[in-house]
Amino acid sequence: MQSRLLGDEVARTRILWNCQILDTPPEERYDNLVRFATYICGTPIGSVSFIDAEREWFKSKVGWNVSEIPRETSFGTHTITRPDVLIVSDTLQDIRFVKNHLVTQAGVRFYAGAPLLTPDGYALGTLSVMDHVPRALTEEQTHMLGTLARQVMVHLEDRRTLGSNPRTESYERYRRFFESSVVGFYRTTLDGQVLECNPAFMRIMGYASREELLACHASDFYFSPTDRHDFLEQCRSTDSLTSFASQLRRKDGSSVWVLENVEPVLGEDGLPAIIEGTVVDISQQKSAEVARNRAQQALEDSENRYRRLFETAKDGILILDFQTGQIADVNPFLVEMLGYTHAEFVGKKLWEIGPFKDVPASRSAFLELQTKGVIRYDDLPLETKDGRRINVEFVSNVYPVDGTQVVQCNIRDITERVRADAALKISETHHRSVFEGAVHGIYRGTLDGRFLDVNPALVAMLGYNSADEVLKLSVVVDVFAEREEGLRLLHKWELTREIEEEVQWKRRDRRLITARLSGRVLGTEHQRAAGVEVIVENVTERRALEEQLRQAQKIEAVGHLAGGMAHEFNNYLGIVLGYSELLLEEAGATEGLRRNVEEIKAATQRATSLTRQLLALSRRQVLEPKILDVNTVVWETHKLLRRLIPENIDLVPVLEPDLQPVKVDPAQIQQILINLVVNARDAMPQGGKVVIETANAELDEEYAGRHIDVQPGSYVMLAVSDNGSGINEQTQARIFEPFFTTKQEGKGTGLGLSTVYGIVRQSGGYITVESAVKEGTKFRIYLPPTVGTELKVEDETPPTQTEILTGIETVLVVEDEPALRRLISVSLEKRGYAVLAAEDGAEAIRIIENNAGNIDLVVSDIMMPRLNGLELMKKATALRPEMQFLLISGYMEDITGLPEHFVQGTGYLEKPFLPIELARKVRALLNQRDARRDSAGKTA
Repeated sequence: MQSRLLGDEVARTRILWNCQILDTPPEERYDNLVRFATYICGTPIGSVSFIDAEREWFKSKVGWNVSEIPRETSFGTHTITRPDVLIVSDTLQDIRFVKNHLVTQAGVRFYAGAPLLTPDGYALGTLSVMDHVPRALTEEQTHMLGTLARQVMVHLEDRRTLGSNPRTESYERYRRFFESSVVGFYRTTLDGQVLECNPAFMRIMGYASREELLACHASDFYFSPTDRHDFLEQCRSTDSLTSFASQLRRKDGSSVWVLENVEPVLGEDGLPAIIEGTVVDISQQKSAEVARNRAQQALEDSENRYRRLFETAKDGILILDFQTGQIADVNPFLVEMLGYTHAEFVGKKLWEIGPFKDVPASRSAFLELQTKGVIRYDDLPLETKDGRRINVEFVSNVYPVDGTQVVQCNIRDITERVRADAALKISETHHRSVFEGAVHGIYRGTLDGRFLDVNPALVAMLGYNSADEVLKLSVVVDVFAEREEGLRLLHKWELTREIEEEVQWKRRDRRLITARLSGRVLGTEHQRAAGVEVIVENVTERRALEEQLRQAQKIEAVGHLAGGMAHEFNNYLGIVLGYSELLLEEAGATEGLRRNVEEIKAATQRATSLTRQLLALSRRQVLEPKILDVNTVVWETHKLLRRLIPENIDLVPVLEPDLQPVKVDPAQIQQILINLVVNARDAMPQGGKVVIETANAELDEEYAGRHIDVQPGSYVMLAVSDNGSGINEQTQARIFEPFFTTKQEGKGTGLGLSTVYGIVRQSGGYITVESAVKEGTKFRIYLPPTVGTELKVEDETPPTQTEILTGIETVLVVEDEPALRRLISVSLEKRGYAVLAAEDGAEAIRIIENNAGNIDLVVSDIMMPRLNGLELMKKATALRPEMQFLLISGYMEDITGLPEHFVQGTGYLEKPFLPIELARKVRALLNQRDARRDSAGKTA
């Protein structure tokens, strides 16, 4: 229904006049409806008013003492222009009412009014509620306010039409009102019989029909007999009950809160006989009331908590008047922080007290606060009462309290934090300096493989020019040699929180490096893995050196094993060679026997050559070092090498003319050249070029650090290079291992390069190899130079005159191997010598003690049980200083480091040897003795 106020004001005021309601006394039914409205809406003020041409007149009112107001001041003037409820949540925020006297003087902040509409749509007045604080209505409250307004019009319509047929028409109107009212009506006897009720009462109590409800007893509407009894007592003691709130029991057992008006009907005896009452369902309002009470209690609790927080807060708090900046309150912590008393703060303006007095911006900052509602200083210097300077964080906010704007200033002492921040910045600068200057790579990254920060060492390690280039990379895809390995490790780190790995990484140039990773997994405040911080150490060279060491140790171990075997084997080879030589001497003209023995001797000599290689590998062969120019050896070996390689291979010497001298065995240098050139020949079946190069070289600390056992200093380099097929990395790693060969079975023993390695190391030098597949190979040998005069090499050509290898002297043979001892004894006896034999050094000492003046020479093995050859020589020369010794052994190390006085007059013969070589050595030592004696006699 639309309001017909506009354009029909005359008709509206005429209808209002015909109602004859203006200026009439209060009526209870209107008062009850107003009370219902205020209760339902939860407001302190309510009214029923009618508006004529000049005023708003209040027929019924609650919490309101004004009987009428001018129409231009009236809120109802706006309400009667609408068909529905007008709600103004905050009158100060509504431009229509912000200057209204009801707002500015009476303090009305909330208004809700429903128009009182006639059946023809004329709004005669309002049913309204008001409050002194801003608020709102629920949808249900708004609906109830409109319903009660229609109930007011039912009463008004009765009044206007009453008089034409007061009996019939009044009853019909009452009946219509009774049936259609939203207010529940009921009638019961005192003993609880239900006599009558309307549909609203049935609905409120949860019954489906009037008959069902009338069959109930009134006590069924209560939760206990006591509640019914108390209700009846109140009815008997008073004439009526008005706005009586009670909790009733519905049919389904649930509760419903109602507001009752009860009027006892008296019987003939003048006592209450029947109870008539009305009820309005206020369950929702009761719930709202409970909620309001809870909210009020919560507000009180909140205020108490705030006060406790205010009093106990560990931040300083100031409360200021929004308009003037005057301090209303200050908490104890601020009093303690700044050293002023509570009285020195309260009542002063902010810029009038000590801490802020000297801050020129205080007043302007307050003006800014009034405009913006908030100001903040992250670091504001203040001075305490005793003159100390402190740093504070200062935050001011404006907020409403009971409709009034106040300012709260929170002041936190951050002096220690400022100092800590300064220290942290210094620490971060130091950390950054360490990060940037670290020799190892360092990076921070995510667990999905992104770089977040990298230091210069890592950039250089990976071969890039800048950190920005590395930050664009994926650790998994671009850095790890194997993508799957990178993914596996990142997942592992996230689970274990431990980073300790050795991995293969790839540089920008695709070259692989070995990286040792160590670090930690960074976590969030919830202990979830968030990233990694990793230190990266390039251990490629270290691992290469360790591999070199392992290879050297492997070669050393195999060499010791091979050397030991060769030593034992030499004894047996010596026996075979010796007896072969004796057989040849006895064979005479028997040609067939001589050929057979020559074959045995040749095979034995080949076996002897193999044992010499094994001894070279073990660095136990007997060397005869001389001071020489390596260039000379190269030229002397050149003709032999030319015969070893085909014509399609060029042999090019590139020799340093001012080469430093070295002290080495020239035969071993020749052996090295032969082995290396033959290997180069085999790598160039289609021809090529072999270069033999010499040079003076300086090996520095950096080079020594990359090669195991190398000492920095000056060296003479001998290099052999070719442009053949080259050697792959796997083969290079094992190239010096004994018995390792890549040649077909039967084409090589695997001892060639291992022999070279043993000779070089025994000579105090080093050997390296550089090679790439299809690009050739280069071996470099570094020998330590020596200072001294080059010795002339004695002419070893046998003299043309006939050798005298016989003698009549007495020789003591000491050898623990019986067969070899017999061979040596037989060989010497055949030359005319008197021979004494001993199986070890201890027996030899006993023989010497018994034959001290008769023994001219001792031929002794070095390695023997109980008492070895060197110990025997020491004890024997103590007994007879002029005693001469010929030591025999297959080990170079057996005689290395002998005292000088032991070496003079002492001979050495390497196993295996021929009987004639033994005879020559024995005769030479005895001749030297005789020469010394003759020289001594002439001098005397």
